Amino acid sequence: MHLGKRNLFKGTKNIYIADIHSDGLKLEALIKNLKKECSFVDYRIVFLGDLFGKIGMNTIKVLEVVKELKKTNEVLLIKGNWESYIIPELKDMDGCDLSIQEHIDRKSGFNFLKEFQTIGLKTGDDLYHYLDKNKFFEVFKDFIPYFETKKVLATHAPLSSNLFYMFYNKHEDNKGILEKFPIGTLDENFTNEDIDKININKILVCGHQTGVMVGPWGNQKLIEREYPTVYDNRIYLDSGGAGTGKDISIFAWVEDIDIFVKS
Repeated sequence: MHLGKRNLFKGTKNIYIADIHSDGLKLEALIKNLKKECSFVDYRIVFLGDLFGKIGMNTIKVLEVVKELKKTNEVLLIKGNWESYIIPELKDMDGCDLSIQEHIDRKSGFNFLKEFQTIGLKTGDDLYHYLDKNKFFEVFKDFIPYFETKKVLATHAPLSSNLFYMFYNKHEDNKGILEKFPIGTLDENFTNEDIDKININKILVCGHQTGVMVGPWGNQKLIEREYPTVYDNRIYLDSGGAGTGKDISIFAWVEDIDIFVKS
């Protein structure tokens, strides 16, 4: 299975968009602003995972925007930890007579389903057939574990150097950097972004890490990002504000002209 070779795309006309977390209005605003900054239809759009989840109430808008984007652009979806958690549950709701409220009560992080209650859906089966009828399952049927070009490595989560080299150094002839990583590694990995670096001669662009944790161990607080954090070869796009109700922008990086655009 040569995921790295398969995903080694050519060209630099790429736009990378970080965690949306059911914040469809911010995504819609971001796309509008991107169209002001570049010849948008010429770009491949790479979502870095976590399209859905948290308490965001605009999941339907996210699905609609991505569905429309697929008509005009090449769109790639990297699987995030929320996709790993949510999508199997959604696909298993055909014939489910449990109420949507029961799903919310039983599953941590499923508050985003409240939006579907507001449009009259009552059971898991109702939700499944709504998604199927509107062809929303097509939006998230082809997730990839990561995306790689000659200059960029895009993942959902950051890569810790210890974990990266543990696997990378085992295969010197590897053409795709993450080809041998075990399933789940890219969904679950964390790193200290200030000091943990990987030397791959590429730019690592990722989401997932939503900000900087400050304070003593056991009593830490997350400080959201006002802007993307950029190091010599790493870009952290996730602001931490999507899907929370906070007035914090989401971001995109336009690779070839090296600019950041916010919602």
